[in-house]
Amino acid sequence: MQLTLVFIVAWLILALGFICLGVSHKRALKAIRENRRIIDQLGVISSLFPKFLERSEDLTRNWADEMDWRQSALKNLIKEADLSLSRLDHLQRDLKDTQISKTTIEEILILINQGFDVEEISSRMNLPLGEVDVAVRLRQYLNDPMIEKL
Repeated sequence: MQLTLVFIVAWLILALGFICLGVSHKRALKAIRENRRIIDQLGVISSLFPKFLERSEDLTRNWADEMDWRQSALKNLIKEADLSLSRLDHLQRDLKDTQISKTTIEEILILINQGFDVEEISSRMNLPLGEVDVAVRLRQYLNDPMIEKL
């Protein structure tokens, strides 16, 4: 009987071992199938990778070309701005040379008060008509600034 009991226990242990092996085997097969599916997906992804790299290179090249174009346009704008600044400097110097002196303005105002019109003052003082007109308007503004602002 003892031998039978040992035999039964051994048989149970062996049966449990086979059952465990069967379960482990099923798990292993499932894991292998999953790994094959992942490897297949990686194969698809890796086949697309060269196209991805090529497209990335094209985009980078296009972006670099665009930046070169914008840099060139910006340089042109800077040149234009420098030219405009130079012109403004010349105009400012010219304006300083043609400014009416305080004594000239006073003489114009004296003649206006005496009843001379802008054209007569211009010809008498040998001044451009615009300069005389500016002096007259300045006087009018200083005498009644609100009227001129309206």
